Amino acid sequence: MGGSARPKTFPQMQELVRRGVSVLPTLIQHLNDKHPTKFNVGKDFAFRYFSDEYDPKKPNNDEEHPLERRFNGDYSVKVGDVCYVIIGQIVNRDLYVLRYQPSMGLVVNSPIEAPVLIKKVKKDWGSLNKKAHLASLLADADLNSDLWYKPALQRLRFYYPEEYRNQKTGKLKDKIAELESAEKAKPE
Repeated sequence: MGGSARPKTFPQMQELVRRGVSVLPTLIQHLNDKHPTKFNVGKDFAFRYFSDEYDPKKPNNDEEHPLERRFNGDYSVKVGDVCYVIIGQIVNRDLYVLRYQPSMGLVVNSPIEAPVLIKKVKKDWGSLNKKAHLASLLADADLNSDLWYKPALQRLRFYYPEEYRNQKTGKLKDKIAELESAEKAKPE
């Protein structure tokens, strides 16, 4: 059995995601928290660089060229980085701090290293309330890409179960049926 170890799920992160919109102001406030975690990454990569890749609230085709600043050695994930990822989980966006770049590369999208990410998060999600969160998830669920609508439906079911039940006979009924069918067919 080769490969990487299964990622560890931290109960503290799960709890923050569970709390949803109510913790967004606190998470946003801590995006610039430079305290290191115990998670270091980078030594096994051929190249590493900081970037400012961001998954916006609304698709944006006029995105400026991303930052690409190389660094050597390990990167110690910061508290602000963890907050960035948790925000992405709550709002249905891929806010990844770490990602693999072929071949053997590591890209770090840290709000600490690229403060423009903090500005973008504040602009997109800084005033989000439950009503706007629900509307955003419904809009994502209405999109035709399963990369968008399936996670949106999962979050809708989690955060707003009554609305999810209503949508089972509403506008999203076909997508919900497809999601639930795929989940039942997926081996545990």
